[in-house]
Amino acid sequence: MPQQLTFVPPERRLIIEAAQLPEPDYVAVSWLLCTEYYGLDPDATLTADGIRAADSPNRRTAIKGHGPLRLHVMKVSPVWDWRIRHVRAALAENRCPLPVDYEMFNRTFDGLDLRFLAPIKERFPRDYERSLEWFPLADLELFRAGL
Repeated sequence: MPQQLTFVPPERRLIIEAAQLPEPDYVAVSWLLCTEYYGLDPDATLTADGIRAADSPNRRTAIKGHGPLRLHVMKVSPVWDWRIRHVRAALAENRCPLPVDYEMFNRTFDGLDLRFLAPIKERFPRDYERSLEWFPLADLELFRAGL
């Protein structure tokens, strides 16, 4: 997010641009985790996600077009055709709790917009303050909403 200067004050722009921070993509992050963290061969290790075709029209289109197995990024979506009740049953059966994200947002945290910032500010005020250290203008999301 710093690369797009989202919620960053103008005076930090030159510093951020001068740093030329890399913006890793999915493949780079997966490779790093496999090699550096887990000691696995990234060319022989698939990463599984929880994406379902029923999650959104965009996901349905992507899965119809590319399928649930994408070897070029070493990724598989094993629950792509499950209903949400099947996912929840499998998680419960295997005693795999959902992260707090689902309790707070009913989805995975994925951005600095009102859907995420307001619940974080309410439930985890120290984390919210830490976010503002990095993205001080993120508070404008709550201001615009009158919160």
